[in-house]
Amino acid sequence: MQYTSIISVALSIAAIIISIFTFYKFHKLKRDIAVTTHLNRYKQAVRQIWTESKPVIMAINEILGDELVKIGRKTDKIQSIKSKYYDSRPLHHHFYELHEHCVEEIEPLFTKDNFYRSEQKIISLLNVVYENDIKRFLDTGKPTKLNTFSAIKTREGAKNYHILNSVDQDELRKINALVTDKITEAFCIYTLNKEKIDNWLEQLATLKTESKFERFSIEENSRLNERLNVMLNTLQFLTSNELRYLVDNRNEDYFNTSGLLHSAVMMNVFGKLAKKYIS
Repeated sequence: MQYTSIISVALSIAAIIISIFTFYKFHKLKRDIAVTTHLNRYKQAVRQIWTESKPVIMAINEILGDELVKIGRKTDKIQSIKSKYYDSRPLHHHFYELHEHCVEEIEPLFTKDNFYRSEQKIISLLNVVYENDIKRFLDTGKPTKLNTFSAIKTREGAKNYHILNSVDQDELRKINALVTDKITEAFCIYTLNKEKIDNWLEQLATLKTESKFERFSIEENSRLNERLNVMLNTLQFLTSNELRYLVDNRNEDYFNTSGLLHSAVMMNVFGKLAKKYIS
């Protein structure tokens, strides 16, 4: 009798465990279905906006393409290089390294929520003063206290800046004009499609707010969130005050090496965002 009672208790406990497990599995299945449905709905919405906007971004990409590299190579024709740090490499290598290393610092933010923070770094390039931030660093070894790209604060980066700064500024102005003209040409795509771009941006911002991505730590969600961030960051870059400032002031009388670096970084970011958007 006692043995039978023990078996009954064991069976009851087993039944309870099975019930709890079944209940858990059922609710997990319901949750998984809900998450999948939620993500699919937002994936379709993002996909629709991407499909509609892709031709516009492709038009920008076609204008920019590898133009910055081509423009950079035109610096090789400049003869008046007076920097003691200049080596036997063509001048475009120093130009490329300088703007590319700056962009490499902020490129990981293309897929993040806080890409907007990179705008302050880009703006800071206009505040780089050769005597205070570059020459003094190379002479004393003390890097600038300016809150700017780390690439400017390295000895190699400072040397590259020094080399560019040593050439005839009128020659650099011509290179800068080529860069800003291309940026302006690409920016015209935005002005022609402003109403549509502003609408896409509003839709994406709403999707971002309503999606509650942070609740779902699964791989598919992470990919969708990154895609949405790339699209938002690209369209926000198009509407940024910094881009408009560059376009509106491309023929500004005052010019220095920092202005060229600022223009090159803007064009580099512009191009890379466009490529990532359509990929």
